[in-house]
Amino acid sequence: MGFLKGYLSLIIGNMCYLTLGQQNFYLGVLGEGILKTWIDISKISSQMGNKSMNMEVTKKVFLLATTYAIVRDLIARGSYLLIVRESM
Repeated sequence: MGFLKGYLSLIIGNMCYLTLGQQNFYLGVLGEGILKTWIDISKISSQMGNKSMNMEVTKKVFLLATTYAIVRDLIARGSYLLIVRESM
């Protein structure tokens, strides 16, 4: 169970990208970034003892963390797609 919880954000994020990203690359990356960030922030908050899920910390860091996640995914997935297309 701990293993699954640790990789939950990756699994859900990749599933979101694979479903939405087939139609629209940017929408897939946006959805993946938002979901991964929300799950990771919730997980970290819970691990730090915030059992009541007080959303004050989440409100402060969510926009910045989501922006970084989306930029990271755009670069990583976009460069991978460029490499795959050039090799064909």
